[in-house]
Amino acid sequence: NPMIFYRAVEQNLGSPDNVILGANWRYIISKHLSYYGQFTLDELIISNLRAGNGWWGNKFGIQSGLKYINAFNVDNLDVQAEFNAVRPYTYAHRNNVSNYQHFRQPLAHPFGANFYESILMVRYQPTPKLTARIKGMYSILGTNVMSDIANTNVNVGQNINDNYQTRIKDFNNKIAQGTRRDIYYANLTLSYMLKHNFFIDLKYTGRFENINYNNDTDLSDPISQPGINYIDSHIFGLGLRWNAFLSQFVF
Repeated sequence: NPMIFYRAVEQNLGSPDNVILGANWRYIISKHLSYYGQFTLDELIISNLRAGNGWWGNKFGIQSGLKYINAFNVDNLDVQAEFNAVRPYTYAHRNNVSNYQHFRQPLAHPFGANFYESILMVRYQPTPKLTARIKGMYSILGTNVMSDIANTNVNVGQNINDNYQTRIKDFNNKIAQGTRRDIYYANLTLSYMLKHNFFIDLKYTGRFENINYNNDTDLSDPISQPGINYIDSHIFGLGLRWNAFLSQFVF
């Protein structure tokens, strides 16, 4: 589709709509290795970017990853590594009509914005009937904090349903500001095909979260919940699957 950039004209004429620009790419490095990525941009002032002053409006997100098929010359061993990062207030707008959500769920990433994320996925099929999948994720997420003085949440840029006009500050914003959450996720799935397209799945999921309420000291009000909390979850699953795709969710 041709890009005629009428949106810039419409916005200048008072259009209430919101626009986000995006690009994606994929490059075949070799027969077994490829590089892919995505980039999204919403509001950019070059002078503030060069100054490195953390202006809230320089909003962007990036995804960058590698796929290695038959890795290390091992048949049916596939490895994928990926990195994602989104600045605070990206995908947010003045209201829930023009922000980047549907039924209050983020359209781009479950975390919304204000996070770093690294993912590693390994798939190995040693025999035609047995497949093993391993997924690991480490994320750093900055969420809203509770103000003692105002008795309300302080908008640090993670929840895209918050009005960006309620932002905590115009400058010195950084990714993962606010209440820092370090999330570690691991999943192991073994699938065995009993008959054609009839599988038995054995799963384990471990999720570990550290919540640091003292992460960001550059807030206008003190934080009401000092210290660090730890949340651990362990999930085991056994299931049968017939003519169905194996859905896995990294959360």
